[in-house]
Amino acid sequence: MSPVFKDMETLGAMRQEGNNREISLSEDELTWSTILRFIDPKKKNPPLDYKSLPKLLEAGRKYQIDEVRNWVNWWLLENESAVDSEVSSLDTPQAIELLAMGVDYDVPRYSQLALRFLIKAPIEGLFNATLARSKLYQHLMELRTERIKHLHQELKTILSGGASNQKITNGEFSIKDKDYMDISRAMVQVISAISFQPSYACCMRNWPDILNGDYIYLSRDKMEKFKQNCQRLEAEFPALPSTVIGSRAGEVLEPQ
Repeated sequence: MSPVFKDMETLGAMRQEGNNREISLSEDELTWSTILRFIDPKKKNPPLDYKSLPKLLEAGRKYQIDEVRNWVNWWLLENESAVDSEVSSLDTPQAIELLAMGVDYDVPRYSQLALRFLIKAPIEGLFNATLARSKLYQHLMELRTERIKHLHQELKTILSGGASNQKITNGEFSIKDKDYMDISRAMVQVISAISFQPSYACCMRNWPDILNGDYIYLSRDKMEKFKQNCQRLEAEFPALPSTVIGSRAGEVLEPQ
């Protein structure tokens, strides 16, 4: 029994003895209504919404009701698309708060959703918010560095593959060294941009018109493959460092 519930039980006994001391609760009505569902075995666990989860998790920790954390972990998995849409609408400081909250309440999926968002976020916002745990922030920076290196390599492969200094002219191949230099300079612009925001959207936003030319090494097949690789990377859930999230992190229990 949690210390809070133990105190409530003690106060109940005191009231029977004529002592009418009261205990005040900080949680709102909705949070308490939800918490009580986890205690009453006759009631099913409630439907949740994304915005109510922080208060529910805080109450679950305060009153030491582990079923709350287990249920939230399960609920996040079952409603992944809806939750992911909510996270995508956050700004960078809010996503950083979500990242730290996932660690505080031992809800790994929360942190993974936030990490997935922050890896491809503009770097400016990352420097404007303070992350509670420096190790977690360091992990985020390492993941971003890995993503940047991967995208750089992908773009260099596109540029260097095939007949890299040939252009199609009236159905024939002709050597165009100047074209290749222009293409190389344009690609450097894209590579530089994703160093600050490693995402496919950033690549396309900074994609110069010259790279849309009918060049062999920038074929549609290669560009489609690049797009697919980026989308696959951005859909993956990043790993969390065990030293930060604790021994139970990653454990998702089916609700009873």
